Amino acid sequence: MEGSAGRGDRAHDEEYKVFLQSRRDKSRWDVARLGWNADFNDASNFLDTFRSHSSNNDPGYENPAFDALVDQAAAGTDLEERRHLLEDAERVMLEDYPIVPLYFFVSKALVKPYVLGFRPSPLNHIPSKALTVVAHH
Repeated sequence: MEGSAGRGDRAHDEEYKVFLQSRRDKSRWDVARLGWNADFNDASNFLDTFRSHSSNNDPGYENPAFDALVDQAAAGTDLEERRHLLEDAERVMLEDYPIVPLYFFVSKALVKPYVLGFRPSPLNHIPSKALTVVAHH
């Protein structure tokens, strides 16, 4: 997670460890900019942060219907049903609009065609032990 915050026209950047504590003090901020990166490929990675009881729920979002859908998805074993539950949960959350998505993180990699095994992780980690360089001219 990363972020900064401000009140009115005063933007305020803090050292990251300080911000992790001060971001919860709503008397100091009207708006906070936060970022979240997935560490595994699943929609719940993002949606779990908006559960009422989540320690990462900085906006303080609470909606029992949302929580129930995410909980139901977490308990289910049918992948198709789980996907639909998470889609429904996302719709509920976005209708309430507890966040304003401004941008999305992207990463780019330029990899020569003779380098095989390149598969970045959701956190953009590229384990070199998986890479192979094949003969080329």
